[in-house]
Amino acid sequence: MSKNKIDFLNTIELKVKDLSGELIKTANITLVETDTPAAGSTTFTLSTVEEFSAGDEVYIYDGSANSKFFNIVSIDSVDTKIVVIGGNLIQPGATVKKSEAASHVLEALDKYSQIRPLEVVHEIEGDGNYIYPLPDGWDGGINLIRLVEYPAGNNPPVYLDQYDHKTFLASDGVWKIRFNTVIATGYSALITYESDHSFSGDNPFTVTAPDSDFYAICNLAAAQYLLALAARYGQSSNSTLGADVVNYDNKTDSYRRLAKEYLGMAASSLGISIKDLEGGNLETKAASSNQEVEPENRRQGIFY
Repeated sequence: MSKNKIDFLNTIELKVKDLSGELIKTANITLVETDTPAAGSTTFTLSTVEEFSAGDEVYIYDGSANSKFFNIVSIDSVDTKIVVIGGNLIQPGATVKKSEAASHVLEALDKYSQIRPLEVVHEIEGDGNYIYPLPDGWDGGINLIRLVEYPAGNNPPVYLDQYDHKTFLASDGVWKIRFNTVIATGYSALITYESDHSFSGDNPFTVTAPDSDFYAICNLAAAQYLLALAARYGQSSNSTLGADVVNYDNKTDSYRRLAKEYLGMAASSLGISIKDLEGGNLETKAASSNQEVEPENRRQGIFY
């Protein structure tokens, strides 16, 4: 678990190659000025500020541990400068990127979590009661208890039957677990449950998924990226006449074919069928140029 969000975005950009300019905007840093206009801020002179705006989340990449995500505080379109908080260690020659692929990475990670969820262990220290709160952020539609060891620490371990406990949403809005027996004072129960993978920790945010599945997740995200492009060109072909229609349709079909290839690679890596990933979107033309292609729910394919 050493891959961060920038690793994912850079790999996806390589996978979509010359198509990356559609949804990924890039500029080079030519000059760095620190503590301007305020202490702790950095002003970067860029090769271009087109497609960038104040408030954008960008990542600055120089190939080192200094590569991170930043929000643009202000922008000077005349002198092609942006201001961010931090970034004082970045050197000229680094690249600034704004990538719509970031949302596709999260969607891919969500689908991956359905196939290979994160396994988490939570300890409950007994105090003689039947009911205990579950971890903060518990989601009854996502988190699934796999095992409850009680009393914890026995060798071999002793597990409760699935009917010996039940989760419920209490009137105070907190998810809790009710045991059929008290968890005695001085003893503890270990709950092993499934959860979604995520990016966590310090900027640039490390993923919880194992490195061995890095390329499978990248392939899922690249497929999503390509389908987003197909959606845009599919809409363009609906409102364009003449030879351009053929050109747009060819692009749309090409993007869908390449997306299916990446889905096949991901499925092979994960040991599942491509049908578990593709849904119906590879055969159905998109209806809107600005429509995000998102999973409808956790029980269906990643695409509509």
